[in-house]
Amino acid sequence: MASWSADLELGNPTMDDDHKQLVMLVNELQYSVDTNRRWDVIRSQLDDLMTVADRHFCHEERMMRQAGYPEFRRHKKIHDDLTRDLHILSRQIASGEGEFTHTTVEWLKGWVGSHIRGEDRQLAQFLARRPVLSRIA
Repeated sequence: MASWSADLELGNPTMDDDHKQLVMLVNELQYSVDTNRRWDVIRSQLDDLMTVADRHFCHEERMMRQAGYPEFRRHKKIHDDLTRDLHILSRQIASGEGEFTHTTVEWLKGWVGSHIRGEDRQLAQFLARRPVLSRIA
């Protein structure tokens, strides 16, 4: 299981709360895969993860635009790529052409952790230098 740790903490309460929720949802998916839960349960959990990720990405992108974040396009593309990949996976599972495996969980855990520690940390540091703007969104 992935666990929340100090190296994931960004000091931006809104971002940190969203990230904690994403980690929790990935953990739920891992538990479901580990315990061989039915595919409809896993698909529902994947849908929940996609909903929370979409909301979180929209919020981050709004903060980036409002603050004039110079890496906005690159960061948004990373969000868009994950969203696309998750939607493809969801369609494959729904059609019976794909499945959510331990490998998928590990990929997702790795993506979330590296994104928070990398791109999101850079964004949080940028926003911290603009405290008024970071609270508007």
